Amino acid sequence: MIAALSLSGYFALLIKKYMGIPGKRPGPGRPKKGSTIAKQKFRDVLAAKITAEAEEWISAVRNSALGAYIIVEKDGKKIKGYTKAPDINAWRTATERAFGRPEESSELTGEIKLLIDV
Repeated sequence: MIAALSLSGYFALLIKKYMGIPGKRPGPGRPKKGSTIAKQKFRDVLAAKITAEAEEWISAVRNSALGAYIIVEKDGKKIKGYTKAPDINAWRTATERAFGRPEESSELTGEIKLLIDV
């Protein structure tokens, strides 16, 4: 049978026999354990609930970032009094998720002198 194959056919047979069929295979990689599957199901349920109540979640994040305040009029002046202070971490997280994280780059300028005493 091998004598009847051409050289390219012979190499194709060797590749198929020893290397398998190329391409994506179903179910590759390490099998997922029960805890991983449970975590994924929990994430899916949580994502569905948050998506269903998106308006309330957005409002809660906004209120946390901006703080809650009341305006009181005292001696003819309007004074803003916070009942809950603004949270800078909530503000940062919300803006980074909405607009992307800003690039953080630092540029060094100047000279560096290296003195070696031997």
